[in-house]
Amino acid sequence: MGSRLGQHFLTSERYQRRIASLVSSDQVIEIGPGKGALTRHLVTEKRGIVGIEKDSRFIPYLKETFPSLRVVEGDVREVLSEVVSSFSSPYEIVGNIPYYLSGFLFRMIGELEVKPERCVFLIQKEVAEKLTDTSHMNMLRAFVLLWGDPVYEFGVSARYFSPPPRVDSAVVSITKTEKGYSGNESVYTQLVKTLFAHPRKTLRKNIMLGTYNNKEIETIEASGVDMNLRPGDLTFDILCRIALLLENK
Repeated sequence: MGSRLGQHFLTSERYQRRIASLVSSDQVIEIGPGKGALTRHLVTEKRGIVGIEKDSRFIPYLKETFPSLRVVEGDVREVLSEVVSSFSSPYEIVGNIPYYLSGFLFRMIGELEVKPERCVFLIQKEVAEKLTDTSHMNMLRAFVLLWGDPVYEFGVSARYFSPPPRVDSAVVSITKTEKGYSGNESVYTQLVKTLFAHPRKTLRKNIMLGTYNNKEIETIEASGVDMNLRPGDLTFDILCRIALLLENK
């Protein structure tokens, strides 16, 4: 089968069960069920599962092996919103996510009108560590905190995959939270993009390099925010505070 679509299949049943145990909803979207290794641990009599699968080679097998699984063939980036709109109750998302897709997928989930109650993803370990690092802010974490609380669950060695990837993986859970930014999210998003375009520069320098004017910079300074901080030193609360200042200037 190879990894032509970034596919690295988890072969350890122990880890498959551990991932499935983190999913509790009766409505589940599985991204990339592939050969159904995780699917078989998710299927229950009362659970409604939709599998989004891009690789057409797996579709017949999935439909035959799991009659209760509704299979949607397509790229998750193109069909996720439509699948979500078909649910009438809270749902969760689970999947072994290709490394190239994780960042885009997290931002896409943040833009869904009805967000999942929880996500459980097997992703690249380095990405998982950045996403869940409470001591250092980064762009991915800043975006995810808008809608969820990310937690590092456990690591998974590359040897438990076929074919083995070049790096280790980890499982993260992201639980929906209501603590996100209360203002216009586009203002927050633009701020984050501006600051993390040059993560090694100070807050002052990044703001000056962005599209903000002197009055906006003065407003931030007057609020007591330390302009000598670097983006990685910022907390979610400070990011929200600055975004609100810019929105209400």
